[in-house]
Amino acid sequence: MDKINRERYKTLKFLSDNTRAQITTWKEKGLKEYENNVPKHVEDYLVKKGFIDLRGNSRDMITDRGLAELKTLQVIRYQYLSLVISIVSILLSILALIKVYNLP
Repeated sequence: MDKINRERYKTLKFLSDNTRAQITTWKEKGLKEYENNVPKHVEDYLVKKGFIDLRGNSRDMITDRGLAELKTLQVIRYQYLSLVISIVSILLSILALIKVYNLP
């Protein structure tokens, strides 16, 4: 998963886990909780694409499109983790074969 997708995933996950009231309070008070999880450039991108709604009156800031994007990013993340685990297991298998057959 590249840096851009990681930032978008982290932001969407944070926004989906917290209510609009909590997020608005953190944002207005300028707390690091909000600033660390929602970089300004990512927030601008998500608003532009319609993944979050800053001015709505629903319980959550994240929209249905945002939830769909979050699900897509979760799938990408799990595929990436599966790939890394597969590569590590292949390397361990090769090392085990080398040890069994006493190869240099």
